[in-house]
Amino acid sequence: MPSAQALIDSGSSGNFISQLLRKLCIKQKSCTQALNMNTILGKPLGYGYINHETPTVTLRTGNLHEKIILFLVLDGSTTHVILGCP
Repeated sequence: MPSAQALIDSGSSGNFISQLLRKLCIKQKSCTQALNMNTILGKPLGYGYINHETPTVTLRTGNLHEKIILFLVLDGSTTHVILGCP
């Protein structure tokens, strides 16, 4: 089973994944509306926009916890996964 490191960001309004999704064979689809993404300081996050999202996926942490979520695809991110509080 593939694994990835994740950044837990309680101030984030979404869950994000980098191009790691290609290595994990997670499909992506176009968002209904493009989103601008900025840090709290107003600087672009990744390339500064979101155009794609994943279908719902099962996120497993450890052996006992599973949650069904979707990710926004954050191109240009240096972090594989960002887990926020959507």
